[in-house]
Amino acid sequence: IAVKRLQTISEFTDLGSGFKVAMKDMELRALKYFLMVAREENITKAAQLLHVTQPTLSRQLMQLEEELGVQLFHRGKHNVTLTEDGMLLRRRAQELVSLSEKTKMELQHKEEMLRKVA
Repeated sequence: IAVKRLQTISEFTDLGSGFKVAMKDMELRALKYFLMVAREENITKAAQLLHVTQPTLSRQLMQLEEELGVQLFHRGKHNVTLTEDGMLLRRRAQELVSLSEKTKMELQHKEEMLRKVA
């Protein structure tokens, strides 16, 4: 069972700018895309690594910023850097993606154990 969407998780308070942002219906895919761009500091390079087009990735990032109501990146001519809000989201996104992957592995392991017993 894969977790596709995160239902209302909680509120982020004090995103450094005094924003209070609710995360709802945020897709793990969007968080993974965000994390890749944050790591690479380049949307084109991240798009190549993710096997998506650069316009698709840019659109995903803009939708994420719109959903959260904050700017996540400072955009330069050839690179991007995280804003303070982006740094907070990076920490949270890493936790969420890691938890999702751990849960999936645990459930798969449980299924394997049940098959061996049967």
